[in-house]
Formats: sequence, structure tokens, C-alpha cells
Amino acid sequence: MTPPLLVIAHEGTRSGGNRVLHALLGPVRELLGVPVAVELLAGGPMASQLRSLATASGPVGRPGAVLANSSLAARALLRFGADVPCAVYVHEDDEALTVLDEESRLAVVDRCRLVMCVSAAAATALVGMGVDPDRIRVVPPVITPRAVPGDAEVAGARAAMGAAAGDRLVVACGEVAWHKGPDLFVDLVTRVSDERVRFGWVGRRPLGLGRVVTGDLAATGGTDRVVWIGEVPDAAPYLRAADVVVSTSRRDAQPLVPLEAALVGRPTAGFAVGGLSELGAEGCVATVPYPDTVALAAVVGDLLEDAVRSADLAAAGARRARDRQSTGVVGRAVADELRRLMEAVP
Repeated sequence: MTPPLLVIAHEGTRSGGNRVLHALLGPVRELLGVPVAVELLAGGPMASQLRSLATASGPVGRPGAVLANSSLAARALLRFGADVPCAVYVHEDDEALTVLDEESRLAVVDRCRLVMCVSAAAATALVGMGVDPDRIRVVPPVITPRAVPGDAEVAGARAAMGAAAGDRLVVACGEVAWHKGPDLFVDLVTRVSDERVRFGWVGRRPLGLGRVVTGDLAATGGTDRVVWIGEVPDAAPYLRAADVVVSTSRRDAQPLVPLEAALVGRPTAGFAVGGLSELGAEGCVATVPYPDTVALAAVVGDLLEDAVRSADLAAAGARRARDRQSTGVVGRAVADELRRLMEAVP
């Protein structure tokens, strides 16, 4: 029997890395033509979806290869002998890589024969932490297109975010975590004086930081302008409901949301950090220097009034998503890299 490819995820949350894995695993499995086993180091709402993609049954003996999905799962590779080819798909940026635990860092630097990452900036960071450049391959994350939400879905999303007829809506999407800049989002709200502009944040809001940012918002008097939606299975209706999508991230190796927004026809504005700098240079998003919320508020205001520029940004983002980050393109790239990895070992 052909040894399986073992894929290890560090948890089953709806993180960008897990969404990419879920979209890729089926096509990669078919292209490789080998059984696939899936292991999660922790649970979460996507755990059953990820496990359902496995085709290998029963306990895994010696796998044909092991792929850790994210540097956070890389420590699990240390339990395999040197005869098992190991790879990692790094979705994190330079700051996240610098705070890796020692076992994960050791696995990424010394154990992996193949280190895939999502952007040129991430590749530079990996070289800086000691990874052999010859082992690194830049593979942008897959963007899975969804059906453009209908009018009823969009109306429901706007209503959920408190937007009445005539209001303009600015939406952020992602977990309320420090690296996503929810405090900068709150500051952005204070910089937009037009009372017709409403704001929404879609994504999981952990209790601790959630209390901090909602407390800050209350102190500024902006509570009635912002709705925190929480985690949803599909953010597309909320992105489509927005007039402008905003990213206040402090860091993000290669964000998914701006291109997902572009595919439903909406522009994104954000700070020129990580992969967002790359998207900005290509004209897919509007960027300003980090952490200039005054400049970001000005760009958001411009996009709310400039339908042509907004449409151009969305069109450029949608082209990139289709041409460079589709399931077919990225699935083929990942499958080819894994095939070479597996064939290199007798």
C-alpha cells in the first residue's frame, strides 16, 4: 500500500491558514494520487471539516511525507525519523516567526526539506531565522471564490451592522487579536467625522482584548457607530455589504480578506505592512504608512466618494485572485512541490 501523506494542523479554528488548507487538500490529494491522513493538535469549529478530507484509514505507520500546515504545527515533525521527508507551509510573518517556541523553530530550520511560505516578505524572514534559501518556495495562499451574495443576504448583513438606508458602511474582518489592530480600528472610527459612516467588525472576539477595545470605543463616544458581529461561517455577505473594507493589521504575511472582498466587488484600504504592501504595489488595495490612522481615514473617505477608484481596486484584486491564487494554480504548485519532496527519498 502507498504510504500516506500526513498533514498536521495546529488547531481547527477558522484561521486563514486552515481555510487555505481546507481549500487545497482535496485538489492536492487528487493530483498526488496518494492517500492522505489528517491530524490536528487541537480542536476548533473547522476540525471536523479538515478531518473529513482524509482518505487514509486506521493508524498511520511510516508516512510517505509529512506536511505541517503553519510554523505553529512544525514541532510535531520532530517525532519523525530523518528518513521521513518533512515540509511546512508557513502562513505567518516575520514577527510571528521570531517568537516561535524552540522546538518549532528547530523543526522549520533544520528538519524541513521543503519550506513553503505565502509571500516574498515571509521568505526573507525565514532566511533571516536560518532557513536554507534553496529549501524555500513562495506559494501564495489560495483564494476560494464564493457566489456573490444576493440582495437579501446583503440587506441582512447591513441591517446586522446597524446600517440604515443612506448610511455608508466600513467593515473589518478577522479575529479581534493584537496583530489585527482592533485598537487602531477604534482610532480610525474617531478619525471619520461623517456620522453617516457606520462600522462593523466580523470575526471572533476573545473576551480579554474584546473588553479593552470596546471600553476604548465607549470612552471615545463611538459605541453607537460600531457593531461587533462575531465569528460567522461565511463572511462574504458582510464584505459585499461594505462600501469599503478596511485592514488595520500591524502584520499579516499575505492576507486573504482583501482579495475575497475584491471577488465580491469591494475595495480594501489598509496599512502597508507584510503582504498588504505587495497588494498595494500591484494596485489591488489602497495602502498608507503604518500606523497612520489619519491617512487611513482620508483614504477610506476618498474611496467612499470615488466609485471609479473603488471599482478599479476591486477589479485588480479579483484578477490577482483568479490568475495567481486560484485553487487550480495554488493546488498544482503545492502538489508539484510535495511530489518532488516524496520522490527525492528512496
